[in-house]
Amino acid sequence: MSSDMDKTDKVVTFIEECRTMKLKLLPPDVNSGEFHFTVDDAGRIIYGLGAIKGLGEGPVESIIAARNQGGPFKDLFDFCARVDPRKVNKRAMEAIIRSGAADNLGPTSNTPQHNIDHDRAVMFAAMGEAVKTAEQAMANTNAGMMDLFGAVIASDNANTDVYSDFRRVRTWTMKERLNAEKETLGLYLTGHPIDEYESELTHLVSSRIANLKPEKSTQTISGLVISQRIVRTKRGDNMAILTIDDRTGRMDVTLFAETFNNSRDVLSKDGLLVISGQVRYDDFSGMLKMSADNLRLLADVRQEKVRELWLELESGALPASFSRELGEMLEPYRQTPQQEARCAIVVDYSRSDARAQLRFGNQWNVRPEDELLQRLRDSYGSAKVRLVY
Repeated sequence: MSSDMDKTDKVVTFIEECRTMKLKLLPPDVNSGEFHFTVDDAGRIIYGLGAIKGLGEGPVESIIAARNQGGPFKDLFDFCARVDPRKVNKRAMEAIIRSGAADNLGPTSNTPQHNIDHDRAVMFAAMGEAVKTAEQAMANTNAGMMDLFGAVIASDNANTDVYSDFRRVRTWTMKERLNAEKETLGLYLTGHPIDEYESELTHLVSSRIANLKPEKSTQTISGLVISQRIVRTKRGDNMAILTIDDRTGRMDVTLFAETFNNSRDVLSKDGLLVISGQVRYDDFSGMLKMSADNLRLLADVRQEKVRELWLELESGALPASFSRELGEMLEPYRQTPQQEARCAIVVDYSRSDARAQLRFGNQWNVRPEDELLQRLRDSYGSAKVRLVY
C-alpha cells in the first residue's frame, strides 16, 4: 500500500483487498499516523498521511516532528499553533479535516456522543481562525515580540472551549462527508453513499447484491458505479460492463448496445443507480452477473414511487415564523410546467391537548429531492421527517 500510495487507483484496490480479508483499516490520524501506511499494536492498518491528496511530504514531516516534540495534539488550535504554518497551509488543513485525519481533535472526539459529521463541520468552520491565530503568533515571535502575561493567558485558555464560537454550524450530511473523503482519499472510507437511503431501499429494489440468486425473472438492484468498461462488439456497436457496489457486495452488470445507448444520459450523471435485469451464474468467473434492461437514477425512482412526505411537529417547538419558513423551503421543489411533483405534504401536528394530521393541497406537492429533505431535517430534526411509499 505504501509503495503505491501516490497512485489512488491502486490504493483503492488494496483497500478493497483489506476489506475482503477482513483486516481493520483505520482512517488517517494526525496523532498516530505516519507518512506511510502502518500497523498498530492491535494489528489494525492506519491510513498513511502521505496518501491524502493535497498533503505532501513536507507538511507530513512537519506534523510528525511537532507531534514527536510536544506529544499528541489536543485540538485544532493546538495543532495549528505547533505545526509550521509555512508548510501546513490552509489547503493542507482543508485536506486534513475533510479526509478525517483530524477527527480525534474534534469537540466531541473524547465523548460517548462522538459525531464525526458535526466535528468535521465545526473544525472546518474554525479552521480559518485557528490558522490566523497561529500565523499571528509566529509573526510576533519572528518580530521578537513577547507578551508579559503570555504564561497567565495560556494557563487560563487551557480550560476554555476553543470551539465555542463554532459549535452552532450546520452538521455535515453523510453525503458531504463521504464526498470529501472521496476527493481527498480517492474512496469512501467511513461509509457508503447508499447508507443514506437504507430505510427506503425495500421500496425501490427487489434485492441487495449479497442476496441475489440466478433467476429468469427480472430483478432490481441499486448501487454505485465503481468502474465502467466500454467494449466494441463484432457488429461495431459499443456495449458497457459496469461494476456496481451497494455495500453488501459488488457485481458486473452488462449493458448491451441498445440499453447502453439509451442509458448514456444516466451514466453521465454522478449518482446511485437503480438497475433492472436478469441475473445469471457465469461459469467462467464463478460469479453472478446481470444483463441490464433498464437503468435509472435512484432519485428519479424515488420521485416516482414516494407518495407522501411527513413532518412530525410539536406546537412548543415551532417559531412564530414557521409557516413562512416552511413555505420558503418547499417553494423551489413545487411543481412547474417543466417538472412534475407528485409527493404530498402531510404535517402530523401535536400539542398537549390535541393532535391532527394536516394534508396540504395538491398545489404544494413537491419533488422529494435530497436537498429538500436535508433542509427539513436541519430545521426540524432527522427523526421528524419521513417518506411514505
